[in-house]
Amino acid sequence: VIREKRKPKFHLAIAASIAFVFGVMLGQFNWQTIPLSPNQQNLGQIALQHYYDETDFTRDINEGVSLHQVNAKLSPIGEAFSGSLPGQVSYLNHCSFDKKHAVHMVLKADNGEDFTVFVVPQNSPAMEKFSDGNMEAISLPANNSSVIVVGKEGSDVLPIAEQLQLHLNQKA
Repeated sequence: VIREKRKPKFHLAIAASIAFVFGVMLGQFNWQTIPLSPNQQNLGQIALQHYYDETDFTRDINEGVSLHQVNAKLSPIGEAFSGSLPGQVSYLNHCSFDKKHAVHMVLKADNGEDFTVFVVPQNSPAMEKFSDGNMEAISLPANNSSVIVVGKEGSDVLPIAEQLQLHLNQKA
C-alpha cells in the first residue's frame, strides 16, 4: 500500500498566526488624531495673535459701519450676513489671516463689550475654543468659512459667535 504524501499545513498555520497577532495589535493602536505640531496653530490661536498684533490700532476707532458695508467686504469670500448683527461694527477691513484673505471687524455688542470678529474662508470642522488666560477665541464653522470671535476671558464670546454663525450665509 502506497501512502499519499501529505504536506504539513505548517505554512498555513504560521500565516494564520501572524495575521491573528497583527489583527490584535492593530486593534490596540490608538486611532486618535495626531496633535498639531508646535509650528501649526489652530484658528483660535491665530485669531488671538492677530488680535494682539492689531488691538492698539483698532481699539479707539469708530467707523459706524453698516451691514451693507460689512457684506461688501465679505463679498470676495462669497459670504454675507442676513438680518442684523449683534451690535455695532466700529472697525471693518480686509486682513491676511494665516496667509488667507479674511474680513476683520470689531463689534461693540449691545452689552457694551468689544469683540474682534474674523470671517475666514477656511472651514473649521467643529467648534474650537482657545484661551490664553486673558482673552479667548471661539471658532465656528459657517458654510465654507469660519466665524471666529475673540473676547475677554469669561465674556459672552460663544453667544456672539453663534448669532454671527446663524446669520452668515453663502452669497447667491
